[in-house]
This record gives sequence, structure tokens and C-alpha cells, in this order.
Amino acid sequence: METVSTLRKQELMFAYATFVRRQKRPKSHYRFHPGTDLRNYLNQLGQDRRSQFHKNVQTFIECTKSSEERDSAVILTNIRQFMNGMKNFLQESGGNRFKQLVDNAKRKDRLMVFDLDAILESIVYDFVVEPLFDFLIEALSNDYYNNVVDMIENSKDIAKLTLHDLGLEVEQFSPDVMIVVRFYLKKMQAARNPIDKLDYFLNAITIVVKSAVSCETGDPAPIYTDQLVPLLVWLLVHCGVMTAEMELIFIQRLVHPVFVAGESNFYIKSLGHAVDVIKHPQHLLDNYKTRPKHVWRLGSSYLDASKELKVLVPDPTSGVPHSATLIRHRPDVTALTVCATMARKLRMPNPELCSLYKLVNGQATILESDAKVLDILKEEYDKGNLCYFVYMYEHGQITWPLNTKPL
Repeated sequence: METVSTLRKQELMFAYATFVRRQKRPKSHYRFHPGTDLRNYLNQLGQDRRSQFHKNVQTFIECTKSSEERDSAVILTNIRQFMNGMKNFLQESGGNRFKQLVDNAKRKDRLMVFDLDAILESIVYDFVVEPLFDFLIEALSNDYYNNVVDMIENSKDIAKLTLHDLGLEVEQFSPDVMIVVRFYLKKMQAARNPIDKLDYFLNAITIVVKSAVSCETGDPAPIYTDQLVPLLVWLLVHCGVMTAEMELIFIQRLVHPVFVAGESNFYIKSLGHAVDVIKHPQHLLDNYKTRPKHVWRLGSSYLDASKELKVLVPDPTSGVPHSATLIRHRPDVTALTVCATMARKLRMPNPELCSLYKLVNGQATILESDAKVLDILKEEYDKGNLCYFVYMYEHGQITWPLNTKPL
């Protein structure tokens, strides 16, 4: 009875946490949200032609459309900067009515869902991004048209690969699951608000991850972090989302980083890696038959010097790897350079006592300071071995259960 009660309590806590997270989103439509009055006031302010907020927004929109600048990256950056400026303007120049509504919302906020920044974000979306949406899509289309064409052509060959070919030991997703996933991805493409696009994408990937079933046992199969990229490659190709790069740029440039933190940020980065794979699929198509199943778990950036290298960090006491750090690297990166980068990232107290190790089949081997990391990775890859790099104190120990999934 106690166990049932504990589980019920955990479920309620999870449901409450999910509820709070959703209500803090910029586009929350919770009926009794404590910030409703404030949102209505700001909407009226944006529609009032006499208000300075309305005048500033209209002037910016007219200048943006009439400008000779057609580089989508520059335009999106300018819009994001203006949105930040307008949020600050509303807080500083909102007047006594604004401050009163904020105080009232905080007093009524019993569920801890009031987030002033989220409300301001939704207002600038409505009054800045929405009127410029068609203009932005035209600019993005001009800049990324060739990439979309390339992805359409490349997807024809990638579509012939199965989930197993991509290193995923899961069964084919059912038609019912794919219908729902396609629905959310189509909604993502049709949405005019960047935060809506993000939410629809997260809904789609969540459904896929939770619907995965193991080929061997028929039980629910976990999708590990490094398996997300090949899963997204398969998903984008089979759902026909060849404008994924445009959607990604739209989200990354216009959504404030605070709303793309944590798990959402990881999914967005994985989407970017998946787009890169579809744009440049030759390595995948040439090697998928001979590539070890685990290679995808090293990420789509495997042997790509323009991406990132994964380095494991074990717990000093137990030796169990507790984190994996991604570092950008050059083609000729050495073990010494990786150690220096890791020491800076982790703020190690005694970095001179740490070294970089190669971990293959549970055996850790210390690397010389001038060892070429990518050469070692390629050498083990050619042998069909799963190779990790570990940053730890010299003569330290690492516990690596060979029958478990990597980080």
C-alpha cells in the first residue's frame, strides 16, 4: 500500500511539474493564468496607435521591409535584438498600470506559473514576428532553396535505409504513430510563431521516442541520446520535412535561449546534426553496410572535424562515467589540446595530474600528449571497435560495464 501511495505521489509531482512548465511557456492559454490581465493590457497597448510601443514596432516593421538587406541571418538577428529591446522598453516604460498588474499577478500566483519574461516574449512575437512572417519566409526561401533541393534529392537514397541500417534496434513504427507524428511535423511547418514551431517539434519527437519497441523483446525500447540523430534522419526523410533547416534557423534565431534550455536545446542541436547528415549523406550511404552498429552512437559528427568530439568524465570515487562533454576540435587536434580544453571546461583544480585515455573494449590506455585523436578514432573505427576518450586523473580507474549502453 505504501508503494502504491509513493508511486501516486511521484505521478502527481510529475504532472504538476509538467503543468507548471507548460504554463510558463510564452504562448500559455491557461484560463485562470495569473498573468491574463497583464497580457490583455499589453495587447491593448500594442493595438493603441497612440502608444509609443505601437509606434516603435510599426516603424521597425516598415524599415525592415523597405531595407535593401535580404540576408535572412542578418534580418533574423536584427529582429531578435529589437524584440529584446521592446521587452526592456515595456518593463521600464509600462507605467504604473503595468507595475500594478505585475504585482497583482504575483500575489495570485499560487501555482508558481507566472513568468513575466514569458508573457513579454509572447507579446513581441504577436506584434513583431507575426507581421513580418511572410517577409521572413521569403528571405529564408531565397537563402536555403538550394539546400532544400539537395535534401529532396538525397532523401531518395536515404529512404531506402531501414531503422536497423541506421543502427537502431527498434521495430518499424506503427501507421497510427506515424500519422500523429506527421500531424505535428506538418503543424510545425505551418505555424507562424517560433515557439509554436518548437513545441510541435518537441511533441513529434516525444511521441516517437515513447513509441519505440525493441526488435528482440517487443518491449518498450529506450532511445539513447546518441541514437537521436539517426532517428531524426529517418523521421525527416519518411515524413518529407525537407524544409527542416529553415524551421531550425527560424527557431534558433527567434526563440530566446531561456526557452530552449535543457532537453529542448539537445533536441534542437540533434535536429541540426540530422539536417547535416541529409545534406551530406555520402559517408552514410557508403559505409552503412560495414559500419558497426554502435558508430551512430558517437553522433552524426563522427570523423567530421567541423563538429564535436565526445569525452567521458568518470566519477573520481566510483570510476563510473557520469557525464559526457562535447568539445569542438580541429582535424589535427592532439591529446594535449583536448586535455587543456577539458580542464578549462571542468575547472579542474589540478589539471596537470589529468590525462586523456583511449577506452576500447573496457581497456583504458593513456595517450601521449602529441597523439592525434582523430587518427586514433579512425584506426579503431576501421577495426570495428567502439572507441571512447576519457579525461581523468592519471592512474585513476574507470568502471565500464560492457553490457550497458554508452552515455
